[in-house]
Amino acid sequence: MATIILRPNGIGIETNIDLQSPNSTEHWDKVDEVVADDATTFVENKSGGAGVWQRDLYTIPVYSSSSGLINSVTVYVRTRHNASDAKASIHTHSTTYDSPVLGGLSAWTTLSYSWTTNPYTGITWTWAEVDALQIGVSLNGSTAAPDWSRCTQVYVEIITPFFPRIFYF
Repeated sequence: MATIILRPNGIGIETNIDLQSPNSTEHWDKVDEVVADDATTFVENKSGGAGVWQRDLYTIPVYSSSSGLINSVTVYVRTRHNASDAKASIHTHSTTYDSPVLGGLSAWTTLSYSWTTNPYTGITWTWAEVDALQIGVSLNGSTAAPDWSRCTQVYVEIITPFFPRIFYF
């Protein structure tokens, strides 16, 4: 099995999470680091209401040099919450999909959700679909005070049976 890890490299079709820290450049560069920097850079839903979901989607590098089967596409999100939740998000074939609620923890925690098939087609992922994929996070608002939900890292892991090495981009 081989693992290919792709990290955000640009703005996707949604940038709806209302805050970022620091408040400069773009949202995607707050969540693209290889080693999570936790409270140093992050995006934050500070909407002030439970059930108010905000989502960001990010582009990832094209990895079209591959062929063969794809076992799964797993999105990882490193989050911290004050009484709220997060979901992993993907955008494929002009449709956005969120994972089930991954939970809300008061300490920085890496959570993930795997799609073994493309949810749009219902069949195994293709490399063209991976190349066009956008990944992201959905953060839920909270009624707790102070209310916030943060994400500091997002990346996707592609598992394939054909390569003997790990690739990071």
